[in-house]
Amino acid sequence: MESQTQRGSRDETIDDIAAAVRGVISQHVHRGADDIALDAGLESQLEIDSMAMIQINVSLEERFGIAMPDLAIDAGVSTVRDLVQYIHTRVSEARRWPSGTTW
Repeated sequence: MESQTQRGSRDETIDDIAAAVRGVISQHVHRGADDIALDAGLESQLEIDSMAMIQINVSLEERFGIAMPDLAIDAGVSTVRDLVQYIHTRVSEARRWPSGTTW
């Protein structure tokens, strides 16, 4: 059984989300999480290619228990901060509409 920390808690703050996102990214760019600035460009500075972004996306979906089907340039995600905000929004939406909600 997964712990709430592994899957993500609906009570996580944006700082918690930022730390988790930086941790996941650090595994793919081989840098320490503390060395990843929030304003770093995912492609331009961290050199994350499309394959690595897919892997990061899957890791973050699992970590936070959310779906991120539209995570791409179309979603306006170009920096670590953008990604944190995107996830924060998705987690907030999940709080409002928990799975199993029916009309």
